Amino acid sequence: MKLLTRYNQYTITVMIIIFIFTGIISYLSIKQILMNELDKGLLKDKDLVQQYIGQHHSFPVVTSFNRVDIRFEPNHQVLSKPYFKTLIKSRVPGRTYTLRQLLFTTRLGEKNYLVEITNELEGTKNMTKLVFTTTLLTIFILIITTLLINALLMTKLWRPFYQVLTEVKGFRINQSKQPDFPETQIDEFNFMISCLSIAISDAAENYRILKEFTENASHEIQTPLAIIRSKLDLLVQHEGLTDKETTSLRSAYGAIKKLSLINRDLLLITKIENHQFENKIKIDLLPTIEAKIIEFQELWQMSRLELRTDLHPAEIIISKELIDILINNILSNATKHNRANGKIIIQLKPASFEVANTGIDHPLDENLIFKRFYKMNHNDDNNGLGLSIVRQICQASGIEIGYKYAEGLHVFIFFW
Repeated sequence: MKLLTRYNQYTITVMIIIFIFTGIISYLSIKQILMNELDKGLLKDKDLVQQYIGQHHSFPVVTSFNRVDIRFEPNHQVLSKPYFKTLIKSRVPGRTYTLRQLLFTTRLGEKNYLVEITNELEGTKNMTKLVFTTTLLTIFILIITTLLINALLMTKLWRPFYQVLTEVKGFRINQSKQPDFPETQIDEFNFMISCLSIAISDAAENYRILKEFTENASHEIQTPLAIIRSKLDLLVQHEGLTDKETTSLRSAYGAIKKLSLINRDLLLITKIENHQFENKIKIDLLPTIEAKIIEFQELWQMSRLELRTDLHPAEIIISKELIDILINNILSNATKHNRANGKIIIQLKPASFEVANTGIDHPLDENLIFKRFYKMNHNDDNNGLGLSIVRQICQASGIEIGYKYAEGLHVFIFFW
């Protein structure tokens, strides 16, 4: 839900509650005011009646006296003071009307009379309808006005915020261009832009330092490793070594070789995570995979692996270097973890690539196979980084990767 929509919900809800409350208060207040005015009018009528009786010694003509209903009834009791009461009567079935009545006693001649002065309260009902209608109309007008103001004003006020989000969304840390944030007169937005500018500058600087470290490490570490390997080569070929010394040197040589591969793969993962392979192009996978099959053909024949292929033209937008690494790693994985007289099945479709191979007779742990240094078995030649690199390439290239075990085959599927 958008912020403006949520803001409108709160605003309209509060407005409706306030207007309902004020409408009720207004209704009760107006009703009481009208009742007090009506009571004052009845008291004036009382004074006029008593004045008329005192002057004429008779009762006034009721039908023409101030449009009120006045009744005189003999009464032996004398009221200590006048009092009011409200009556509800019905003229026709289903329709009622309200009356306000003032009762007091007066004396005419030798008798006491109870005087009832009655007037209708229809004005209160009409005023109630007016207040209710006015309240609803006011609420409706204010809601529409608020929505229009919010749609116009709030959209204009929040425009810099969305411009900032657009700039941040388009920012790439491996590019030298910094986001072009808009100028605004709103303090909160200026504070947000200031914080984002500092964070982006720090991130860009950290990325530059890390990139330089990666590039330097790739050169500085590989060079001494290469020197050590060459020296070990010379020592292994020395004729004066005993069998035990030769075995130790060969073990050291293998460890150095493995360390060199681990260093190379870790540096590759770091480069992928740092988005150093952003030169994506459209690549036709069919000739690429066919070339890789030719490269592996001799190795598969030596391992007595049966190859089955179902290849169709397919295109993907990706770094040429990364797709080459991905295909090489997944085919190497299918080769290393296969068994004698096993199978490798390669399928290529317009939007998917699938590699299946025989191997151990149970499924692998889907939560671990793409983790770094995870090994399917205790093969010393495997450093456990091949599938981790494959996953990193997929994440960087927008490719979905999946694994399943079906009919004795370990299947890796790629979708794009």
